[in-house]
Amino acid sequence: MWSMIKEGYEGLVMTVIRPLRAQYTIEDLGPKHALINDVVTHRVDLQLKNPGGYTLECSWWKPKTTEKDAKLPCIVILHGNSSCRLGGLEIVTHAIPAGFSVFALDFAGSGLSQGKYVSLGYHEQSDIATVVEYLRNSEETSSICLWGRSMGAVAALMYAQNDPQINAMVLDSPFSSLPRLATELVDEGKLGVPKIAVKLVMRLIRRDIKNRAKFDMFKLKPIAKVNKCTIPAFFVAGNQDELVGPHHVSALYKLHNGPNQLFSFQGGHNSPRPNDFFVQATQFLRVMIGLMPLHLEMCPSAVSPKKKPLKVFKNPLPQGESLDSIPGMSVKQLKEAIDRVGYGDVSCIEKQDLVDLVLKLYARHLRTSQQYSEDDLEISPRTSSLTSSPTGSAGAAKDPATGSSDSKCSTAKSPIARSQSHGNIDVSS
Repeated sequence: MWSMIKEGYEGLVMTVIRPLRAQYTIEDLGPKHALINDVVTHRVDLQLKNPGGYTLECSWWKPKTTEKDAKLPCIVILHGNSSCRLGGLEIVTHAIPAGFSVFALDFAGSGLSQGKYVSLGYHEQSDIATVVEYLRNSEETSSICLWGRSMGAVAALMYAQNDPQINAMVLDSPFSSLPRLATELVDEGKLGVPKIAVKLVMRLIRRDIKNRAKFDMFKLKPIAKVNKCTIPAFFVAGNQDELVGPHHVSALYKLHNGPNQLFSFQGGHNSPRPNDFFVQATQFLRVMIGLMPLHLEMCPSAVSPKKKPLKVFKNPLPQGESLDSIPGMSVKQLKEAIDRVGYGDVSCIEKQDLVDLVLKLYARHLRTSQQYSEDDLEISPRTSSLTSSPTGSAGAAKDPATGSSDSKCSTAKSPIARSQSHGNIDVSS
């Protein structure tokens, strides 16, 4: 029985503070210059230091306007606990045409940023503060909105309670209380812990998280202060959410003390969000910041006169799954995802290498399926995942950036890594 208890509590601890980390390269974000639904856009990649001294990897998508030194409203994308900047690409494709610039970051402990642990919203508040301060000092923004998912939504809600100058928020699947959520996961048997041991397990989890990640999970209760929040909020709940039940979102929505809206959809925690969600959420933000209607004029000279048709890459994920579900897939499911797009035979030893490759393939599908014109950039796993024969023979596949090869993963063919070009545009910086 003790072994079951230990396994269950260790599993939940790692789910909270050290889920499988999304790894990718900056090229997976797409080209720095692109047409996003006919809006000329430039992406700036930058680094910021949070109060803990960790470097945060960030990207800022800026639509080009006809007005010099124009200030635009900015949406800050805040990802979930096992996600990264890539998860915000779909938001970018809806927000840019609506007249927003979009800023995305990898929280400390996530993606390419420094840091060992995440905290489901507790320490992430300081990362948001770092970004917001940078944006306000840039003098390029007219207003700032937060768009968070899961952990990012909790971080947004808790941060906003101390910063009334935030203009509006989209809160996708936030939990109302971490102790309650953890108790539900244990009590419902999802971690294989006997019900008689729930209280013991909760004490162990609290102690372990406090020692490792330096925060008290019992203090992570957005519901305790949401009634003091007056910032407009668009709440989102999946009716079949198996992780954060819709009752969490409903409770926050009912106690929230500002203009709000509740959007429900048929799907789970990691399900792809319906198009109607992006439309309504973007509309809500526009109305709340007083920019309705908004017409963003494009600079005619910045648009390529020879716009080529887009090439849409296949979705490697089965129906009903999204980027956030990739880290939780089994090795078999990951290989099926790779095979689904015809990438070729892949024999990887490390699960992380498979996760990285599927994440890259899905990111490319997401970009090209959202009217995101770009060059046909080559997709390849990380240097450590690239491959060759075990002996490193002459047939080894090489990293195009370093020319090095690795013996972890062998690919028989790669129809995605081709030199065909599509959707090129000529945009000056």
